[in-house]
Order: sequence, then structure tokens, then C-alpha cells
Amino acid sequence: MVMKKGTTNILGYFTLTSSILKIVEEVSKKTLKRLDGISKDKTEFPIYLIGQLGKNDIFWNEISGSYLLESAISNIYDAHEVVGGRVVLIETLNNEKLIKFYEKNRFKQLQKRLDVKKDNIGNEIKKEYIQLIRFL
Repeated sequence: MVMKKGTTNILGYFTLTSSILKIVEEVSKKTLKRLDGISKDKTEFPIYLIGQLGKNDIFWNEISGSYLLESAISNIYDAHEVVGGRVVLIETLNNEKLIKFYEKNRFKQLQKRLDVKKDNIGNEIKKEYIQLIRFL
């Protein structure tokens, strides 16, 4: 969380975890090697995942999305010093405004992921996500 100085007000929040990135689309051998550091043949990689990122509507103008994102990355660097790692992953709905925001903050599109779930009466609900990465 990012708090307003001198208060208990939450300006924004993020969630961080480690996860496994599975390559499901055609990705260049160069990118695969950079993801792993050694091999260009692997298709699964340990990553840091920024699961959620959000600003408090009440204090919307008091913090930028970029500042919040860099706060999350700063925490990842703290973990990186202890456990290593190479890559940060963000997944976002296929939304041009969100994709441009992450690209402006040094993330690059890697691949798409389709999420298919069923609602409570059996209808399929499909959502397309864009996976973006940033190297540490």
C-alpha cells in the first residue's frame, strides 16, 4: 500500500507474488533466452507478478499510476536482492489505454492469454488478457 504521508489514508495499492510464466504463443528464441538467461528452448519461467494495481478514488489526483507502479517495482527489487529473478509480469485486459500505460512504463507485450470460464448457468465467458513483461 501507498499511504498519504502523516495520515492513515490509502492512496493506492498493489499485490505482488511469484509465479510461473508459460509461453503459449510463438516467441523469438532471443526473447526466450533473455527470459531464462541461459536456454532458448524453455517455455516456463519463474517471474514476479504484479497481480493488482489500483488507486483510491477519493485521492485519485494525489498519486500517479506510474508512481504506484514504480513503488511495486521497488518492492520487487528488494525481493530480487534476496532471491534473484529476471522478469516482472503484468496481465491486463486487452484495453488500449492500459496497454499504453504499461508500455510507457517500460513493459513490453509478450503474448495474449484467453481466459474461459462458465457462469452459474453454464454460459462461457471469455476474456482476453495481454501479458506484458519488464526485465529487472
